[in-house]
Amino acid sequence: MFSIVMPSHRPLDAALRSLDSALQFVEKRNGFLIVSDNSGDARKQKALIGCSPNLLYSVPADMSAQGNLLNALEMATTDFVMMMGDDDEIYETPDQQPYDLAALPADYIGVKPLIAVTNAEGQVKRVKDFSLEQNTPSERMFGYNEKSGGDNSAFYSIFRRAPYSKLLKHFHARHPTKAGNADWALAYTLFSFGKLAHDPSTILKYNFQKWDSNQQVEAQVEAIFAAANLDEKAKHYRQLLIYLDMMILSHSHVSPLGDADKADIAANVGRSFLQGFLNRVLQMPETYGPEVVATVGGWMEQAVRGTDDDLRRAIDLTRFIEPSLPERYRAFQDVSR
Repeated sequence: MFSIVMPSHRPLDAALRSLDSALQFVEKRNGFLIVSDNSGDARKQKALIGCSPNLLYSVPADMSAQGNLLNALEMATTDFVMMMGDDDEIYETPDQQPYDLAALPADYIGVKPLIAVTNAEGQVKRVKDFSLEQNTPSERMFGYNEKSGGDNSAFYSIFRRAPYSKLLKHFHARHPTKAGNADWALAYTLFSFGKLAHDPSTILKYNFQKWDSNQQVEAQVEAIFAAANLDEKAKHYRQLLIYLDMMILSHSHVSPLGDADKADIAANVGRSFLQGFLNRVLQMPETYGPEVVATVGGWMEQAVRGTDDDLRRAIDLTRFIEPSLPERYRAFQDVSR
């Protein structure tokens, strides 16, 4: 019923604690650990192949990070999956009964473990023990925005495989940049699909080392956009890009939501996220330049603004990041309908 999918790049010694904790966990829960390994470490391959009937191992044909993830997802056949990094760890809480995934109500997209966010020294910085059980998509998305606390660790929850897999496969096949910052939009979109329960019987130690200081955050964000072949200035448009991805994905053909729920997202959380970015532009004119400020100022002066028009204008605004982006985002929107 449950699989941990782990796209792994670290050599054996660096990934061993993570692999060991995950394998012990799935053996206790009668689940599977799926390791897609692009590390090229022959010792790691030898150690993992055949070590347990609960471990499935594969080397992807596409050795990129994206190919590694999709290969792991393709191998999963259980009703529920949980992505896990090969620098994270997972454990059972001794005095808690395991959450019965078979009893999860139909309007729930998944279950969030108790997440201990750790720094470089392995010290717990904060504990995430919340659920998202609000009734409307926008309420859940606002709820996550409030409770995330600066990290996207709840993206590493246990999700129903079918909607989770469809969303990630569509994103990686069709998104115009596939930039790593889109994991926030993917999380918001998943939480729009359904409620998220909390499972205190499962503890995920989420390694936040790479994001542990302002300097590290800056470096990681720049690296993410460089890997997506976008200029450094793209980092100033992160909020706009999250809004675009969230709107397009939550309204796409892979979304199980009806028209009323999609309209709720556009009118509430979508408009709020977009407005936050537009306000930022006017508050920081030296960062964006006179042409962007003038474009946003004229937009905000309109007495009446429709959600469809806002999305169209937001896509057009990506030309200030990269001239080809509006056309690429319009193609993404069209293929997502």
